Parts: sequence; C-alpha cells; structure tokens
Amino acid sequence: MASHDEVTRLSSPGDSGLDAVLVEVNTGATDTFRYDVFMLPKSATAHGKPVLSLVGATRNDQAYGANFRWQGPSHLRVEYLKARDVQGKRPANPGLPRPVIRRRR
Repeated sequence: MASHDEVTRLSSPGDSGLDAVLVEVNTGATDTFRYDVFMLPKSATAHGKPVLSLVGATRNDQAYGANFRWQGPSHLRVEYLKARDVQGKRPANPGLPRPVIRRRR
C-alpha cells in the first residue's frame, strides 16, 4: 500500500487564498518516490488529481523532492534539479491556476 505524506505547504502571498502542497508518494521499496504538486484553497487537504507529478525528482545532488516559490498571488514556480518523469495534469478545480515548471540546470 502506498504512503502519501505532505512534505511542503506554502501559502501564496496576498489574499489569493491558495496553498501549494507537495506530497511524497512511496509505493514500495523497489519504486522511486513520486512527488505530487497540488494547488488548493488555503488549508484544504491534498487529495484527488495533482496539477503536476514528478517521478524520482531531486532538489539537488543530496536531496529528493522539489522546491516551490510563489512569483505572485496565483503564479507558482516549481523547481527541481532532475526527474525521471514529469507529468502535468489538469487542476481538479478548473478555476485554480497551473504551476510554472522550471528544471534547474
């Protein structure tokens, strides 16, 4: 059974009422971690379809995951060093913005 752990939550600046949430998904000892990105109303629980999935993502040479940076009230930047696979999905709530994805070089 997969585990889903919220590892990062970052509230947007201003009065937009959004949270960016990073959930680490572990499907077992033989699989790599997946990181699901959600953009949700503030304090909402991350579930359903993520706006982005990063398989095997690393922040740097020593750490897995991704970094968030809000570039405005509804403009989220997702940064990572590398990933095995990147899958963008439609937001569960069509009224919410999609993230900007940046692979660091």
